[in-house]
Amino acid sequence: MGLMRRILGLGKKQEKPYVDAGIAVMHKLITKFNLLDWKDLLPSYTEEETEAINERWSRFQRMANEAAGGDAKFHPEILPDLQKMLVGEALAQLAGDSWKFSDQLPTNWKGCVSTYLKAWASHLDPLSLLDIGELLTRAGYPIDAKEVFQVVLLFPTYADTYYSGQQKLELVKNIVDSAKESIDDLN
Repeated sequence: MGLMRRILGLGKKQEKPYVDAGIAVMHKLITKFNLLDWKDLLPSYTEEETEAINERWSRFQRMANEAAGGDAKFHPEILPDLQKMLVGEALAQLAGDSWKFSDQLPTNWKGCVSTYLKAWASHLDPLSLLDIGELLTRAGYPIDAKEVFQVVLLFPTYADTYYSGQQKLELVKNIVDSAKESIDDLN
């Protein structure tokens, strides 16, 4: 029975280095920066975050309705993944809008870190981690930034899952190269 379980992969813990490392660094940042909108690694959303999420969903629904020529409905099997993706995108954009196009560190940079962490937790997007790393670098936390960038270096172990089996080798390489360059800049 033990041999059959091993052959079938039953009872064997799947390796998830990117996800595990991301969760560890997320927990560390939440604790270190005392991010109050996280309780037991579960986020609560600010009014601004909720508005951004609702706007993203409404915009997507309108586009789907236009494409369908009526009230578009989504299959229950894909709806959770679709919602997670849209939540992540909305939160990442919200966080980035306050600092990415400025040379100044936003006064609420910890709030931006928190929003990016919520975006990452929603759909495990490596670009959110790159933005967190850059924000932490600007805020004067190079060691923490480096740890975040090191999580991104593990993204290739998760990329096939993230991209649903689509080959995105060049994109994954660019993401990892960006993290490597950021680490080199911090050394």
